[in-house]
Amino acid sequence: MSVFRLMNTAMFIQMWHSQKNNQDYLREELEETNEDFYISQSDDIFKAGQPAAWRPFQLAFILLNLDGIIQREDDPEWHSRNDLVDLVWFPTGGGKTESYLGIIAFTVLYRRITNANKKTGGGGTTAIMRYTLRLLATQQFQRATRLIFALEQIRKWGKYKLGKEEISIGLFVGNDALPNKLSGEDGLRTEASKWQSGLDSKIPLGHCPWCGKELAWNDTEGVFYCKNSFCAFDEKLPVLLCDELIYKNPPTLLFGTVDKFAMIAHNVDAKKEKDSRRLFITPDGLTPDLIIQDELHLLQGTLGSAVGLFECAIDYLSTRFGVNQSGKSIKIRPKVISSTATTRNTALQIKALYDRGVNIFPKNGINYDDSFFAFYKRKIVNGQEEFLSKRKYVGILPTGRTAMFVQVRLAACCFVHRALFELEHIDLLSDKQFVKAADYYYSLISYFNSLKEVGTTDVQFYTEFTKYARRLFRRVLRPGKMLQCFYSFDGSMHEAELTGRLTGPEVVKTLEKVQTEWNPDRRLPYSLDGNQYPIKTPPDFILATNMISVGIDIPRFNLMIINSMPRNKAEYIQASSRVARDDLGIVFTLHNPFRARDLSHFERFREFHEKLYYYVEPISITPFSSKAIDRYMPLLLGTIVRHVIPELAGNQNANRLTDEQANKVAQLLNQYFSERLTRNSQENDPQLREVFTKEALENIRSFIADAFAEWKAKQPTKYSYDKNALYISTDSYDEEKDNSHWVVPKSVRTVPAGSVIKVDNEI
Repeated sequence: MSVFRLMNTAMFIQMWHSQKNNQDYLREELEETNEDFYISQSDDIFKAGQPAAWRPFQLAFILLNLDGIIQREDDPEWHSRNDLVDLVWFPTGGGKTESYLGIIAFTVLYRRITNANKKTGGGGTTAIMRYTLRLLATQQFQRATRLIFALEQIRKWGKYKLGKEEISIGLFVGNDALPNKLSGEDGLRTEASKWQSGLDSKIPLGHCPWCGKELAWNDTEGVFYCKNSFCAFDEKLPVLLCDELIYKNPPTLLFGTVDKFAMIAHNVDAKKEKDSRRLFITPDGLTPDLIIQDELHLLQGTLGSAVGLFECAIDYLSTRFGVNQSGKSIKIRPKVISSTATTRNTALQIKALYDRGVNIFPKNGINYDDSFFAFYKRKIVNGQEEFLSKRKYVGILPTGRTAMFVQVRLAACCFVHRALFELEHIDLLSDKQFVKAADYYYSLISYFNSLKEVGTTDVQFYTEFTKYARRLFRRVLRPGKMLQCFYSFDGSMHEAELTGRLTGPEVVKTLEKVQTEWNPDRRLPYSLDGNQYPIKTPPDFILATNMISVGIDIPRFNLMIINSMPRNKAEYIQASSRVARDDLGIVFTLHNPFRARDLSHFERFREFHEKLYYYVEPISITPFSSKAIDRYMPLLLGTIVRHVIPELAGNQNANRLTDEQANKVAQLLNQYFSERLTRNSQENDPQLREVFTKEALENIRSFIADAFAEWKAKQPTKYSYDKNALYISTDSYDEEKDNSHWVVPKSVRTVPAGSVIKVDNEI
């Protein structure tokens, strides 16, 4: 109970610091945030007269998962932890993130308190949180950071036996988004120096998440800190932003993308800062207790198959042996929690990914629109119930015109309507409610299904889009021409882009730009606190692809055009759910008249949207197909060899393989997969039994035997891609790859290299 109360304290503290007015108070009053400070604060964090509280489903989900963290007496084998994935299935924007942030907080606190007498005090990596998209990981990282700050502040009070080791968070993503080393040309020190100088960099930090003050970089200590001397983190932020720091000081919460974890097959060394083994076991023998996979529906197709096979390595390395309450030795696997808003055949997907059953929460209720924890809002009109929705869908099908022609005119109508709204409420420019309403519909998101379509629209924005917006403005707003400089001149209109074409620093910069709130006083150069600032307005037009379709929570997004139906229904639901997160929003679905699939959706537009979740397609992943084994088994095998056999760990130790070591690894994996086959064969559903078969087990055994035979014959001197190395790069010639069992990728997401052509207008 004391841990549960402490978890609620941490959640309250992080919610309190999420509010801008509270951060302003901290900077102005220069008050230290000790325990008494939070006790004196009001519970009305978000709205006066309304105390901050858990939503019923969030609290229920946390309570139902406690037996996956604390072993019950009536569960001696700990089945609730080892054999089940708890999946929170809730509509987008419902608060899924907060539910598993609460579970993370409870797990961290429980581990620290129950292991206080051990050498590491329950330290090491406690929870692993994984995403599939870097933009999703970056924004959710910023949300999770505040929780870790709250836990670390509680630890610093020294009252609750949370150990001496810092409670920290580490961002584990690719080199395109974040520096992967501390020093060097593209290291953290170089990027931090650029960031501190105001230049573009890969650092995903802005202001202090705790008090809102500017951050700074201490190059001597290699840490970020807050400039506010009264802030709890004025000496150091508990944030790790490069691989070397993450390996050297394993973070309490390891936050990353699924493809990044492929690097644990490459980064193994005797040096602490280069040894990924430290993430999975502490000197006390503790392994990660919790694995969270957000947006489960994205693990499908090729990516899902790759993750499903490599997950065997993560599961094995995160498993430890313990003793239950009757003194019997038991295998303790990490607790796996997942979430999604769109799912079908979930049991099959979970079985293929995690070799576990699934417990979906909340369960279906008696009525289709009522699960007890949530129901559709409605009102009574003329004695009849009508459902209420913050999001409206409008279907448009051009006839005799192209989709681009209609998109230009639809966007122009949205742009000009902003001026009409301002003209209608011209006396309310200083009214906060008017400014908020105008901001909600200022930026228009145009969603595309491919980068090719993005490029086609991008090149026409400053020609066709602005030209037609100007023409329409003059047609409908002749008396209000003074607004023309704000709403129809080329120089007043700006676009932004959230697509896969952006680099890591560009993603961070664009995210900050699109979150800029519209302010009528900042449409011209303005002064603030005696300083002069240039024009600061949010972008008018935002080009986006499925990069934004999950996890992006920006309240000012309330207007969207979806250009042609996405490839699957889940993406359509997720993408359109980016709008109306906070207030009323509208989605224009612009169907392509030359695509039969679009025509079919338009003809059944109302029926389709009345049963939107019903039409979500089932997910297919095949991690144990022969092609998946050939492609991703080298990654799994390389990981197990270097993490389990100490003599073969270092990069220069590839020449030390003995028959005894090869047999040990082969037996270890044979036992692992044989146990999996036994569990699989006990399933009642024939589809679940087909996930892993005897044929797949034989293919794995054959692959392992051939791989070790090749290793012995090749006699490599190292692992890394090089001359006379064991590992073959995925970029090598096809002849070399086809003849090797050791094509070990550095990512489970293998995408062919592409080229970007940029036109220099100055030439």
